[in-house]
Amino acid sequence: MDGALIGFAGCVPEIICPAREVFANPDKHTLKEAQDWSDRIYHISQAIYGGGQPSGEAHARLKEALKQRGIFSSALMRKPVLPLNQEEKDWVALGLERSQLPEVDMTQFEDK
Repeated sequence: MDGALIGFAGCVPEIICPAREVFANPDKHTLKEAQDWSDRIYHISQAIYGGGQPSGEAHARLKEALKQRGIFSSALMRKPVLPLNQEEKDWVALGLERSQLPEVDMTQFEDK
């Protein structure tokens, strides 16, 4: 692996980090393991990037994914990026579901 989209990796570290381990050490892992991680990454990457290049709309979908996971409290974007419509939000939700990415309990990070 020569590089990564850091914003995307920061959105879904629980699938990127183990996948990197599998891809970087093929002698220690099976092809099925690599394919399983790749499949999980594929679904959420398609929901965010839709097969295209990173753009303002992709950033909005990335932020929506973080909101749906409970990490961000808002997915509001600054102009000129337009808010996502319900169909786009549903597409992000489906990508999260297919990638088996649950909501994150952020209360564990609150000051007590």
